[in-house]
Amino acid sequence: MPHHIKEYLMTKLILALVAVAGLDLFAALPPYYARNAQIQAILSDAKVAQEIQPSFGRFPSVASGFIDSIIYQGPDRRGQHFLVHTGKCRLSVTVVSSPPPRRMVGPSVLTVLSGQLDCRQ
Repeated sequence: MPHHIKEYLMTKLILALVAVAGLDLFAALPPYYARNAQIQAILSDAKVAQEIQPSFGRFPSVASGFIDSIIYQGPDRRGQHFLVHTGKCRLSVTVVSSPPPRRMVGPSVLTVLSGQLDCRQ
């Protein structure tokens, strides 16, 4: 192959790599990893922990302070909806997923939105 053709092809390859590197690439993670990350976000959220504590919550006699289960309910208009069960109470929680900051590579940024604790007396 002549030298000028190799040079031309190499220039095209470099330009293509520079163009791809400038794009914001966001790839979805496997469902198992995403669900695990969402549950970890719920478990580590300070608002969720405070809401289910018997001494701080609105229902001190029936909220156990421990999470019995986290049940995935499906997507809603803001994100992924879960029900957190504790004692005789349940807490509605939505996990909102946002792409990582611009020019950053990594998992989504998760925000936990908790509702009011609902207790059956």
